[in-house]
Amino acid sequence: MTGLVESSLSGTQFLPKELDVRTLGEGRALLRDDPKAADAILYGAVRDLSSRKKGEYPDRTEYDVSAAVQMTIQASPSGDVLWSYPLEARGTLVERLSWWEMVKKYGPFVLARKAVVVVPLIVLVGLVVLAMFFRAMRRAR
Repeated sequence: MTGLVESSLSGTQFLPKELDVRTLGEGRALLRDDPKAADAILYGAVRDLSSRKKGEYPDRTEYDVSAAVQMTIQASPSGDVLWSYPLEARGTLVERLSWWEMVKKYGPFVLARKAVVVVPLIVLVGLVVLAMFFRAMRRAR
């Protein structure tokens, strides 16, 4: 969300500047010591960050995700809040499994139940061989 707001600000006459601070307190202290470092501070507070599993399929898992962030711009010399607005986003997150991840996930199931998987495959191959044999026998010579 912060990156989205920063890119939106880049399209205006304002120029975002990275102050290289980790906390809001560090940013305020930096601006108190050097007021010309920036005109204002842009910061955000996470209000909601949640996900709910929507469905699980053999090759993917889908989640409904939502996020709410309170973005604020605060003037550096005075400490006045210039702008404060909650931003919300919702969407679907899809985590896909690669071929190898599917083998790792379902491989033990298949190996533990060889009869359940191998016997139907043998029967299917046998039926195909029999169909080919009967087809060859019905051919006119």
